[in-house]
Amino acid sequence: MGAIEMTYINIFSVIIYIFAIVINRNGNHFASSNIMVFEIIIHQFIAIQYFGWNAGFQNYVIVIGLFPFLMPKGKWLVKGFLLSSCLLTYILFDVFCNPPILFWSIII
Repeated sequence: MGAIEMTYINIFSVIIYIFAIVINRNGNHFASSNIMVFEIIIHQFIAIQYFGWNAGFQNYVIVIGLFPFLMPKGKWLVKGFLLSSCLLTYILFDVFCNPPILFWSIII
């Protein structure tokens, strides 16, 4: 696909995941899941910018918002904040990254 830039971004993502796994092994499970959620949101934004809206990377953001609710510990307020931030991120992706249908393109 010629996406060498995305290769570097994926390598950086793996480094972040390794860091999150180390934090998880030290007992900070909720912090680890938060790091992963925010990394995935940023990664999906970059993937949308690089590959476009039709690739479907924006759909991962909604699923990722549900992951903190799988953790047995953690404050519900923080879990709700993560879910609402994922939903808001999806809406912002839709508004700013999705190419709008122009009126003149419908006429032509």
